[in-house]
Amino acid sequence: MLLFLTVTLVAVMFLSPVELMPSLAPYRPVLALSVLGLPAALMSGFLHRFSFTAPQMFLLAGFAGALGLSLVYQGWLGGLIRALEDFGPALASFLMAAITASTIRRQKILAATLTAIALYLTAQGALAYHFGYREERFIRVVWQEVEEGRLEKTLRRVCGPGFLNDPNDLAQYLLIALPLAGGFWRSGRRLRNALLIGLPVCCLLYGLVLTRSRGAVVGLAAMIALAVRDRLGRTGAWVMSAAIALGLLAANFGGARALSLREQSIAGRLEAWSAGLQMLKSSPLFGVGFKNFTDHHELTAHNSFVLCFAETGMVGYFFWLGLLVAAGRDLGILCQLSTADPVQAELRRWARTLKLAFYTFLVTSWFLSRTYIPTLYLLIAMGVGLKEAARRNGWVAFPGLDRKWLTTTILLQFVSVTLVYLTVRLRSL
Repeated sequence: MLLFLTVTLVAVMFLSPVELMPSLAPYRPVLALSVLGLPAALMSGFLHRFSFTAPQMFLLAGFAGALGLSLVYQGWLGGLIRALEDFGPALASFLMAAITASTIRRQKILAATLTAIALYLTAQGALAYHFGYREERFIRVVWQEVEEGRLEKTLRRVCGPGFLNDPNDLAQYLLIALPLAGGFWRSGRRLRNALLIGLPVCCLLYGLVLTRSRGAVVGLAAMIALAVRDRLGRTGAWVMSAAIALGLLAANFGGARALSLREQSIAGRLEAWSAGLQMLKSSPLFGVGFKNFTDHHELTAHNSFVLCFAETGMVGYFFWLGLLVAAGRDLGILCQLSTADPVQAELRRWARTLKLAFYTFLVTSWFLSRTYIPTLYLLIAMGVGLKEAARRNGWVAFPGLDRKWLTTTILLQFVSVTLVYLTVRLRSL
């Protein structure tokens, strides 16, 4: 039952059927499934002796509290309810996925679901791009002034529904689906791998091309570097990924748009980053309030880290970064499981798959406002599920919120804010 509810909630969140059938809007299917799934998850967790002590759970709860507190601090007492209503589905899907994915079989089902959704969106985008099917919903047109007073269509970009309605956001999701699809690889099974993995991966890569996302080039290069680092070494991996990125840009992957701090789109993003720094300066502890960024600037932050510290201050930013640090640390530990035991080796392989997807998401999030969307929390939840499987078998001990975690989190707060500041200052030189 919980597996069915989790898969259904994930599909509804990503496919946003309300846009296709507006008559469903009054029933709020995402919220309804979250309300049904949360008690089902708790009941299943207690029945199967799931450990609810993972640091990620406490940190995510702390972050959710910081979202509400950021609005209360701005003088809106009802902000707690608003934050719970908006962020509640992400919380519910996190808990549901963490408990569901505590076995390898269910881990694969969730991964297959996310991959299948990505393939569907790719097919829908290709139909819109080449045949005009629902083009008004799934195609974004970029206009450019070619002469004074005359605009011309210069680029058509595929996008998705709901929170994937920007081409860059869709590109990020397709990137995440690539390692999830690759997780089903089986050594020596050439025909199976070609049909079940090679073909879907080619489709996803073509979907990436149709988004014309420059951020996807960076994300794909980072993914390749992380994937081959163990074989080529750190230096070799980054050299190879840089060469691939340059090759993709030369091949017009991003639609022949310039990569310059003074290019209009990039300049607008840097202005948003600068505005985010000013918001943090005006309210350093609790920020300007959850989802209030555009009340203070015409554009969203276009950076998940900037969006977080601008809206929730250093308090919310601490919980959010702490969650990322804990998730990355645990995935790293799982990636070191023994390969001698087939069961451990399988869990280790899926941990490496999730680690690749997780860090690819973070790299691309530096250019996108993806702080609150469910994708990140689903990946972290799947990592928690693997951690639970390893804990039950006594394969490895996981540290809690120790001094190293605290030091790393605080250091990342300082480094990330400083990096944003230096980037903004670099543009003004």
